Amino acid sequence: MISLIEDKGKIITLGSTAGVMSFKKITNEALKSRFTKDLTKEELYALAHEFEEGVEKGNYAELGWPKWGYGISKLIVNLYHKILAKYPEIVSRSIQVNVCCPGYVKTNMTSYKGHLTVEQGAITPVFLVERPFEVDPATQGGLFYECKLISFFGNE
Repeated sequence: MISLIEDKGKIITLGSTAGVMSFKKITNEALKSRFTKDLTKEELYALAHEFEEGVEKGNYAELGWPKWGYGISKLIVNLYHKILAKYPEIVSRSIQVNVCCPGYVKTNMTSYKGHLTVEQGAITPVFLVERPFEVDPATQGGLFYECKLISFFGNE
């Protein structure tokens, strides 16, 4: 799909701060530290596969994984953008890469329990679309929430 994006284009994906919350619930410090290093795509995929295997075997909680598969999936999605932003074809073509969380939006996915309207949830994605183009190393591959860059790990 990268080949379909124009030079100086943007990749903006909806992720979630559920990934941040899920990271905080990892109880195994060695496992947690594997997420915070400068991951390769293969290392990130290996972590996702380990979680999947733990779920299949029923021992994921004993291994230190949280009991919230959705949150782990969002942690993986969020971190993938950090890796994607470093792909040579992204860098050479100056493609801006970001992931964002719309917040807890009232939709059928949240059983309409969210506290934000759909319009409010669109604010951060639209902010990223309209943001002046600049491939800034400080924000490239970053996670945005409420129109601000936040940590993947909740340690800001």
